[in-house]
Amino acid sequence: MEKDKIIIFGASNLGKIAYETLKNKYEICFFSDNNLNKIGKKFCNIEIIDPKKIINYKNFKIIISSMYYDEISVQLKDYGLQEIYIFFYADVNDTTYKKDYCIEKMCNIDNYKNINLDSKFKKAYKNNFSLIYNKKDHTPNNDDISYKKTVLIISYIFPPIGGSGVQRTLKFVKYLRDYGWNPIVITCGQNFSQDEKDETLLKEIPQGTRIIRIDDEFFNTERLNKQQVQQIINLLYGLVDDENLMISFVNYIKDSGGKNRTKILIPDINISWVNSVLEKIQEIINFKHIDMIYTTSGPYSDHIAGYYLNKKYNIPWVADFRDEWTYNPYTQKDKNDINFKLEREMEKNVVNSADKVIAVTPMAVENYIKNFKISRQKIINITNGFDEDDFRFLNYDKKNNEKFTIISNGSFYLKRNPYSFLEAVNELIKENKIEGDKLNIEFIGKIENEMQREIEKLDIYNVIKVKSYMPHIESLINANKGNLLLLVIGEDEKVKSLYPGKVFEYLRLKKDILALSPKDSVASKLLNETNAGENFEYRNIIGIKDYILKCYSAWEKNKTYNKFNNDEINKFNRKVLTGELVNVFEQIIAKKGYS
Repeated sequence: MEKDKIIIFGASNLGKIAYETLKNKYEICFFSDNNLNKIGKKFCNIEIIDPKKIINYKNFKIIISSMYYDEISVQLKDYGLQEIYIFFYADVNDTTYKKDYCIEKMCNIDNYKNINLDSKFKKAYKNNFSLIYNKKDHTPNNDDISYKKTVLIISYIFPPIGGSGVQRTLKFVKYLRDYGWNPIVITCGQNFSQDEKDETLLKEIPQGTRIIRIDDEFFNTERLNKQQVQQIINLLYGLVDDENLMISFVNYIKDSGGKNRTKILIPDINISWVNSVLEKIQEIINFKHIDMIYTTSGPYSDHIAGYYLNKKYNIPWVADFRDEWTYNPYTQKDKNDINFKLEREMEKNVVNSADKVIAVTPMAVENYIKNFKISRQKIINITNGFDEDDFRFLNYDKKNNEKFTIISNGSFYLKRNPYSFLEAVNELIKENKIEGDKLNIEFIGKIENEMQREIEKLDIYNVIKVKSYMPHIESLINANKGNLLLLVIGEDEKVKSLYPGKVFEYLRLKKDILALSPKDSVASKLLNETNAGENFEYRNIIGIKDYILKCYSAWEKNKTYNKFNNDEINKFNRKVLTGELVNVFEQIIAKKGYS
């Protein structure tokens, strides 16, 4: 059978993924790109042609492989082309080229030109979101009322989605019944996500827990129809008090002729999933039997569902931020960008409307108080932690490793990279203070492609092993083989308020810990209190070298360098932390105003 002829627009990383993924399905004739410096050259051994020449190939399909597909598709449409498609891939850092992908035909951009704002309608649906979907109230009678108290948990990230972000919600669900609370979980069903799957986590969900999975079907702008576009605009509008800002945002999308349509997916692409949740939820949940609503981010869109449910049903709501939102130190957002301003408005309304806000570090608590002027009574710190059940494998009589083993569990991305650590290691080997043959370094988890290439360049002594994502328990068993556990947080002053969730599992393993974060960071304070390791500023190569050498010397004697404070470490047991969450619930419902 003759293959369709295509031109891939986008001679970059995503273009390579598209090529590798599609080369056996299509006859790829050309690449094209708006970077004029690439024209006439070859990419994946295929010629890159000028975009204006694509008009000569009207019978070809044009498949756009670029994050700027909204602008490019309109550009090609203006050329008179009709067969315009967009390539989506589940994980742009994947190099197996075997993950999920889809090809969407360019949408009808009139869907984005015809959106409108109705302030009168907003006043009505803000307290009754069902009006957005033109649905009457419906009360199903299918909930488990054997427990006195029930909490509705809205968390897009939930097993079988894996990764560090899932642990917090999973463990709360695991232990809530021990405190007399019955969890019902709303989460995603079928989805198109870069998150790794970890089927082993499903075994930790208590038997009989009601898990409601709503498919994430509309994960890009090309899948949204006119009605869904308007519904999403309404959801955003209801959360924004600044009328002029919302008008500017809508005009920004409408007046661009479709070039800015991707901007509608804020605060993240999961806003379309939340739209599906709110459209379907009242036919699934009997809210007469719900005593508490708990939403957790990321994605931050989860909180939008909590906002509207709280408004309509007057059920108390707790908003849990695993990371700060607009003040997230790992995201670089232009404060003058209209999307940023809109998100700031939404975050302000979320933290002011929720009955309680939870942050995972003391410094994040202070940031929310300072940035949004909320009262200290409104926000509480409940850290991440470790689950004792996950550590039944521990072998305290374990013999020493043949090599001094340094392990990092978790992803490297954005400004979270191990470059200064590797520089210190290279110097130690070069100075003959550590023998390269006696050193083993393992990075477990996802690493951005560009970062992986830099790590390979820095591995001049061949001591690094990069391993892909592991199921959770398997990753802990692997980390238990380490003599030194690496915790890279970053060098920007903004990351002082962060400690990744894995640090608590590091503490429970009772292995020496090396952290890289700014002076006086929360991670530094945590390691001091638990006496489990030391923190160094990212560029303190001398300090990093000295500490590695001390841990290396302890390893040679089959010992650890640090003396762990077990009482402090045990405070971070997930079951104990679930008790803290329940205390929040109990205090809220004890207040007047909720029946």
